[in-house]
Amino acid sequence: MTNMRRLAKILDRLPVGLLLIVLIAASYMPVRELGYAYDDGQYVLGAPQISHGLNLPDIKWALTATHASNWHPLTWISYMVDTQIAGMKPGQFHTTNLLLHIACALLLFFVLNRLTKSAWKSLFVAALVGVHPLHVESVAWIAERKDELSALFWFLTFWAYIRYTERRTITRYLPALLFFTLGLMSKPMLVTLPFTLLLLDYWPLGRLSGENRVPIRTLIVEKIPLFLLSAASCIVTYVVQKAGGAFGTVSYYPLHIRLMNALNSYVMYIWKMVWPMDLAVCYPHPGFNLPIWKVIAAGVFLLAVTALVIRARTKRPYLVFGWLWYLITLIPVIGIVQVGNQAMADRYTYVPLIGLFVMIAWGVPDMLKRDNGCARPFAPGLSLVAALLVLALAGLTRIQVGYWMDNYTLFKHASEAVDGNAEAYSNYGAALRIMGDNAGALEQYKKAAAIDPNVPIIHANLGGAYHELGRDNEALPEYQKAVKQNPNDASLYTNLAVVQATLGKLKDARFSFDKALKLNPKYAEAHNEYGNFLSSTGRSKEALVQYNAAIAINPTFTDAYYNKGVALHTIGRFNEAVDAYRKVVRLNPEYESAHNNLSIALFMVGRYKESWAEVHKVLNLDGSPNPDFLLALSQKMHDPQGK
Repeated sequence: MTNMRRLAKILDRLPVGLLLIVLIAASYMPVRELGYAYDDGQYVLGAPQISHGLNLPDIKWALTATHASNWHPLTWISYMVDTQIAGMKPGQFHTTNLLLHIACALLLFFVLNRLTKSAWKSLFVAALVGVHPLHVESVAWIAERKDELSALFWFLTFWAYIRYTERRTITRYLPALLFFTLGLMSKPMLVTLPFTLLLLDYWPLGRLSGENRVPIRTLIVEKIPLFLLSAASCIVTYVVQKAGGAFGTVSYYPLHIRLMNALNSYVMYIWKMVWPMDLAVCYPHPGFNLPIWKVIAAGVFLLAVTALVIRARTKRPYLVFGWLWYLITLIPVIGIVQVGNQAMADRYTYVPLIGLFVMIAWGVPDMLKRDNGCARPFAPGLSLVAALLVLALAGLTRIQVGYWMDNYTLFKHASEAVDGNAEAYSNYGAALRIMGDNAGALEQYKKAAAIDPNVPIIHANLGGAYHELGRDNEALPEYQKAVKQNPNDASLYTNLAVVQATLGKLKDARFSFDKALKLNPKYAEAHNEYGNFLSSTGRSKEALVQYNAAIAINPTFTDAYYNKGVALHTIGRFNEAVDAYRKVVRLNPEYESAHNNLSIALFMVGRYKESWAEVHKVLNLDGSPNPDFLLALSQKMHDPQGK
């Protein structure tokens, strides 16, 4: 009978759930058309294991991988599920992100409703989570799948914990422990979850007072396994991200600067929640330039709100719950331990804003009831205002989703939304460079360098733009600055070596290539470029060693196969050159130069019919075979297609 009653309650809330699904889906509908953006390439395209779909060896890789300075195996495995379904199409990844986001909102609604028995307030909170523009980053950015996935397990842990509090048995405790573990395997931000369970004990479970009172010591002891898991996750995260260079250095961001930025960020997140305009994928760290008055004002504001909610704790315990939820869940990402060089990030609000939403959903009706004597907490007028607010936020979210169409749109908007945004200018320049607008890219890189001259990647980008414009004398000092600022980056030494070789500084180039490979012997691009350098100086046999090393590291490296074919061709090993070019066109059938060279190599070994077949592939790709070669081939054999 109990199960039937529960089923009836679920069915009773089904229309509300459907309303939530429709609202979120409509807000995020354009997400299906988005491509890869920002570092999706590093996360998805940069991990070959993901492209294979689901298989045991790659699942084992996911469990131990620290790719992109993160350990979150369930997130990797979720990407593999996507590729198993639809290959590497970005639309599939985005659709899964949206489905997870909808599932999070639904589960949050059911959890809050079960805890509080306040369906409409719970719906309002879930709707805000579902359509607030600050959460677009977590949904539209494939690499941030970990936000929704970890939040889903967060709410499942809550659901299991509620059941445990109803009957405290080990069989009911273990599911909470399992969901929490899975959440940590999705994103380590869940380390604060045990503290939020204590907040649940305070409100709305009421386990700290009244008839259901449980000694605080008991409440803490029962969560010790969860705290131990949190501690283990913190250690793993620190080791992995430190090894990957994700932590900002203490010398660059001293503790007092990080604390000042943290205070300011706490308030700025609230402002962005209230006025979600000019949102950007990156917000520059103010460093030493943050005005002290802002820090003092932020500190005073935070202390004042804390004092007010503590004062109201007896009549309005949800204010303490919501405010402490917000403060506590932001701690891992507030910047005290600096990861990256951003001041704040929209994605960090995915779970913390729930606390503020609860304060609004329960607090506003209570204030109106107290002041105006309303009989119902949600009067019709207030319900209308709430609905209009949600719809307005949904409209802003739909606009914000559009900015994630591609890197050009994303970083153009970011550079316009936030003044002095060096990272946005740099990435906007990179997008322009990919589009072939090197002059435009150079302009953006210069803006970035003028704002922050101490970032190696900005100087590297400047060097790359100058190099592609043929201005290597200007590219050289930029790469030298980048190497000086980050002497442990093999890619910087590789790019420096390419420019040095172009300028005829052969001895310097060889030193830079050797330095790159000493720093990272597994850097395939360095081996490939070193091979090109050796080939250009007439040492094709030595070049082959480098090309083979690049291919051994990355068996799908088409340029390395192509360059290997050219080197083999140069020293007269035509049959081996044919094999190398064949590999290229198998990996990339539209590689016109490879088809062209393959046709010549086939001609050199007397395979004229196959040579003609490659000639026609070149023509189909709008290529132009050498007329002298075509004449020589026709003299050996007429075109089988009679063209």
